[in-house]
Amino acid sequence: MANDIYSLGATAFEMLAGDTPFGDDGGLVQKKGAEVPELQGDFSVQLKKVIAKCLRTNPWERPTAEQLEIYASAGMRGETIRFIDEKTFFQKHKIVIILAVVLGFASFVVGGVMLNNHRENERELRRVMAEKQYNDSLSFCIQRYLVTADSLKKIGDQHYENYEIAYLAAFENYKRAQDCTFKFIGDSVSVDEKKWEGMKSVENELYAAYKTFNEKANFFAEEKEIADDFKMRADKISTVIDIESVGKVLSDTVKTEN
Repeated sequence: MANDIYSLGATAFEMLAGDTPFGDDGGLVQKKGAEVPELQGDFSVQLKKVIAKCLRTNPWERPTAEQLEIYASAGMRGETIRFIDEKTFFQKHKIVIILAVVLGFASFVVGGVMLNNHRENERELRRVMAEKQYNDSLSFCIQRYLVTADSLKKIGDQHYENYEIAYLAAFENYKRAQDCTFKFIGDSVSVDEKKWEGMKSVENELYAAYKTFNEKANFFAEEKEIADDFKMRADKISTVIDIESVGKVLSDTVKTEN
């Protein structure tokens, strides 16, 4: 069959060129390594390829009859012949194409990961900065409340007329400072324990004032206006501090000391 294919190719070459591929020397020259001469003339590249393939020295490289039929049918339809023994662009560059696709995909993945990490880092930085700004603001408020509370406590310590008003205001500022410490994000704020001792001292002073005002209200029971004034001042204190709890703590302290 391979010999028939060669003969077909040689016959087609001679019909088109007017001479056999190797002239009078025949196939002996080709067996010695001579290249099949290119078919000259205004013929299509595809036709030249078909004839050249038929004339290949290695019989296994020649097309089969079935393949020639496919080539002829495609040529007659005016289609581009797809030679079975010729690799497509993808087949020729398969490794390079696959490598390029893999590298492209890897670059896309790595780039996506890097971009995502960058965004995460930016979000984390913004969160940390916002947290710091928030905590700094709380620290400022705490210090402001404590300074105000200390100043009011000193006024109350003078025990001037209506001194409990200064103590009440001082206690409120101590409470606000204390509330701010619970709002901190992350590590808790460090506040000198002596500051809270001032708050406890004011609370004790208010408790003492509460008892004093109630005693005076009872003492001046027959003078309603004076009694009502002391009662009102005592009631005001009871709305700010827990009278029962403070009284119990002071009572327990006295028992411990004794």
